[in-house]
Amino acid sequence: MDPYQKVQPGERLVIPAAAWNKMLDSIAPTVRTGGELGSLESAPNTVWIKNGTGHDVPRFGVLGIAGVAVDPASGPTQEADFCRRPVLRGVTPTTAQHADRFAVCTEPIKNNAIGRAAVGGMFACKVFLTSESHRFAGVRNEDRTQLQSSSCGLVQLLWVQSSGSANAVTGATGPSGVTGSTGPTGAYKWAVGVM
Repeated sequence: MDPYQKVQPGERLVIPAAAWNKMLDSIAPTVRTGGELGSLESAPNTVWIKNGTGHDVPRFGVLGIAGVAVDPASGPTQEADFCRRPVLRGVTPTTAQHADRFAVCTEPIKNNAIGRAAVGGMFACKVFLTSESHRFAGVRNEDRTQLQSSSCGLVQLLWVQSSGSANAVTGATGPSGVTGSTGPTGAYKWAVGVM
């Protein structure tokens, strides 16, 4: 008997343990958070990426895309793995090589581990703001922690935290002790970007 078989009107409802447990697993995150924002699925288009930088990369960190982690031409097993779940190879981004090939991590990814990163859609990110007039962002050279604002770029900035913003993250510290809420530029800011 299939534990996931649908019940027809008038039939007796018998829920097998496997089906009941699967249902509980699927609703547990929503029930535990009371349906708050923490239970929402991530909006961006995410990919699997292997962190090959030699360092752990934080959530909202940036990885340059330098190919795939498993070469499908290596053999039948690798080809099957590649087809089942392609995994990109992430490196420390440089402006010369990764201006149009990078991903923003949607979760922390330890060195040599595989995690999820956004390559499209809308997502939260950290941006080193070089001008308040910038409406775009891209790779910050050799920086795995944030993007950098620019007058053009792959990421369109829909919203950027301002210094006087009521919802500014006061006292949030960025790389090298830079504080996100002091001064309009030269500090990391929270932002909403879209690729």
